[in-house]
Amino acid sequence: MRRALAFVVAAGMIAGSLVVRDRIDERNARKRTVLRLACVTELEDVCNGLAGSRDVRVDVVVEPAGTTADRLRTAKVADLDGWLVTPPWPEAVDAARQRAGLTKLFAPSGAPVARSPLVLLVQRPREQVLRAACGNAIGWKCVGEAAPKRWSDIGGMQAWGPVKPWHPDPRDEAVGLLVAAQATAAYLGRTDVSTDDLDDPAYLDWLSGLELAVRRTRGSVTDMLTAPAQVDVVGTTEADAGPQIASAEVTEKPVVLYPRPVATADLLLAPLAGSRVTGVLRSLVGGEGRRVLAKAGWRVEGQDLARGVQASVPLPAGSGLPSSGLLAALRASLAEIR
Repeated sequence: MRRALAFVVAAGMIAGSLVVRDRIDERNARKRTVLRLACVTELEDVCNGLAGSRDVRVDVVVEPAGTTADRLRTAKVADLDGWLVTPPWPEAVDAARQRAGLTKLFAPSGAPVARSPLVLLVQRPREQVLRAACGNAIGWKCVGEAAPKRWSDIGGMQAWGPVKPWHPDPRDEAVGLLVAAQATAAYLGRTDVSTDDLDDPAYLDWLSGLELAVRRTRGSVTDMLTAPAQVDVVGTTEADAGPQIASAEVTEKPVVLYPRPVATADLLLAPLAGSRVTGVLRSLVGGEGRRVLAKAGWRVEGQDLARGVQASVPLPAGSGLPSSGLLAALRASLAEIR
């Protein structure tokens, strides 16, 4: 009986040691794995945080979504294992490759990793003037109508000069294209936008007036806070604006508006099809990545909201934007205007 018991105990110890060894081997294997992650410029701080992971080596490339997309459209071999980006970029890349007779690059992305509503920021002294000009509801349709004008034309002060809107460049920047799509849906009054709508002369006149008035600057949330005369109205994400404004030590902060219906930037992890490290990549982004994104102001299920993120503004079930295919067509239209 004692010998049998000793045998059972010894067998249990051996099995336990094998489990521990397997876990150590798995951890060591993860540390030897190199993940190649492409990130849009809006996620530079987030992705640099992932690059500092202690569990796995992450080689990060941060660049505009359009730069990554244009390279991958014709690439024979992809130089990444995954892409942290918003729609429609991975889908647009694969569609372009299929039209060219090339194989698709990306596996299905799955549910968004994080989300952030799109917001409009307005310099506080100008907000009441713009609200009156917009019939008490500030949105992109009205901003586009005001953009080619001077503030004095719509009831503002002569000293304010022209109306100065800004959003990221929609030809290359992920959030910029989403903002342009939100503006387009606002002008048309619906999200089921077609390519025929993009060719409508009245819409093109309105879009041209808006886009040609957009300031050619970078980091305009910062500009609004530090050089308020440079820009009046900014379109971006809550993740970009909320934490910056909440922590800013300035006398007068811009007004943060959530145009109705609310639209969102939905962040996806697009893994390379057939990659052997997809599981490790999903684990990294779905674990440490979720915490870093939430800290940066993105809304992540199960994570606390960062300062400046408004819990009182619920998110819609979907993005509230036109389809990915339409966004790709919109990018082409904007390239002709800007």
